[in-house]
Amino acid sequence: MSYIPDCRHDEYYNARYLLGKDADFVDGFDWCCEEAMDSFFDNLDMVFGDDAYIGHILNEELPEGMQEEYEWTPTFGDREPETRKVETYGDLLRAKLLDWVESHRDELITSMIDSMDEETYKAAKAMADEGK
Repeated sequence: MSYIPDCRHDEYYNARYLLGKDADFVDGFDWCCEEAMDSFFDNLDMVFGDDAYIGHILNEELPEGMQEEYEWTPTFGDREPETRKVETYGDLLRAKLLDWVESHRDELITSMIDSMDEETYKAAKAMADEGK
């Protein structure tokens, strides 16, 4: 378990409390990560070439018992969270990589909130909690 809070759901360290350039930066981070990840995994044949061994491995089905579902929450735009199936080694890599990126996002947001002065933080939190 990480000491870094889940900045999508935490009561005190939440991305909703970011203002100005910090909020814009996190929006850009989210967009870039999502676009790059989707593009990479949707184009494995181009990334590794048609006959590359790694491409074949990533498209192989996982052994029974390793297949699962994971919740993926797109952060850019108006898309809703969705559940994806982990059926191939590529799906597993994608899920683990998304978890890794999410942990870095949480660290980034936590440091931004820790850098806010207390008055700014209280005002931002109050506005976000009121839905503004």
